[in-house]
Amino acid sequence: MLHMVTIAGLAHSDYGWRVLPAVKLRDLAYPAGCRVSMRGDILQVRRPDGSVLTGTVGMWGVDAWQDADGNLVISSDPADPEVSVTVADLAESDLVPGSEVWIETYRMRDDPADETADRSPARTLGPAARRPDRPGSGAPTT
Repeated sequence: MLHMVTIAGLAHSDYGWRVLPAVKLRDLAYPAGCRVSMRGDILQVRRPDGSVLTGTVGMWGVDAWQDADGNLVISSDPADPEVSVTVADLAESDLVPGSEVWIETYRMRDDPADETADRSPARTLGPAARRPDRPGSGAPTT
């Protein structure tokens, strides 16, 4: 797994909870042969109390808006953009400040069907990792 960010704050979105601060894309040092995480990929939230929760990537984003002339503007340097991750399948109360967000790394595959099978939470974490109160999310583990 790859450490992405330590939670300092949150912002609500249609896809879950956007974790703040954003991080420089170049600072996400994916191992050679691994692809960038996508929506639905597994992530872990390692909380200060030692508990670990499993969620998924809801989406990636950059702070962007359209100016009066219709130009797309971003708040970071386009040559060195900052990105944020939105955590899906976990509640706001699960994402306490000081928690670390770790992203699963996936090897690039020739057959996309193999990759999809590897992204399954049940396959990766086992049935005990699912939370019955939140379908699709992982159970706390220590």
